[in-house]
Amino acid sequence: MALVRNFSRQSNRKVRRPRRARRGVILVFVLLFLALCSAILVRSHSMVTRSMVQAARAEKEMQIRWAKISIRRSLLMNSDAMLDASPVVKSQTNPANNGLILATKSRLAASQIKLALSGQRYLAILEDENAKLPLNRLLASKPYDAWRSEIRNLIASNLSMRQKLVSKNLERWGDFFQSPIDSNQSFDTADDLIDATKHITLFTNNLVNYRSASPKILNALWRIHFRREAPECIHAMRKYQPPFNIAQYCRGYGLSDAESTFAGEIFTDSCQCCSLTIIHKHAGTSLDVSRFYRRTKEGYADDHFGDPGW
Repeated sequence: MALVRNFSRQSNRKVRRPRRARRGVILVFVLLFLALCSAILVRSHSMVTRSMVQAARAEKEMQIRWAKISIRRSLLMNSDAMLDASPVVKSQTNPANNGLILATKSRLAASQIKLALSGQRYLAILEDENAKLPLNRLLASKPYDAWRSEIRNLIASNLSMRQKLVSKNLERWGDFFQSPIDSNQSFDTADDLIDATKHITLFTNNLVNYRSASPKILNALWRIHFRREAPECIHAMRKYQPPFNIAQYCRGYGLSDAESTFAGEIFTDSCQCCSLTIIHKHAGTSLDVSRFYRRTKEGYADDHFGDPGW
């Protein structure tokens, strides 16, 4: 009997082992399933979060894009009015110079406007490009070495001018300034380029607006071409109401034929090309910079500082 009982117990044990093993396998599968579900949930949450972030970023970029379009349309199309300064004197005749009429308004070389659109802050800088020295005109009339140092003195920037120019028609600032990659310099390209181009330009009809050009620009122009400071009568032209015969005006003040002819050819009394720099700011830091140009007869031309090709 004892032998039969022992055999029975051993048989029962052999029957129970597969059931416990099955329970262990089921538990492992349940744990694996729970782990898989958790991974799927984490992955789904991560994808949803990423999608939300991307959607918010896309919405912000769209707001910034349309804000720039709105700023560009409103300011560039009204550039003449915005670059007109307040009246300086009442219109009257000046008998000392052939009856020229004194100007009632002065012209600004630049105007800055702070704007807030869709919760974003912008600084818009509107500039009269004709108030600057036209580099392509200088390059067409004088060798680069003859005026390079004069331009260097006008540039308050870390940007380096090229030692030699590969083209006689400069189309981009990379044709004139050395690339930051080539020069191994460390600086904010956009901010430095804005500073460097306050007094020089590539994007005009090669004329200088005597009504908005600063004395610094007029003196540099005369030093490059005639190796002397601009005469007082050149600085005084802004006081008179245009139009008038500039060459005749200069001869009336005793300027040489060369200087009078040059003044008549290079000067204009209007802004025929202006630029609009839009700086997207946050906490005092420039996040994005774009510059747009408008010529009176040629429409818009865009020049983005972020372009790696300069």
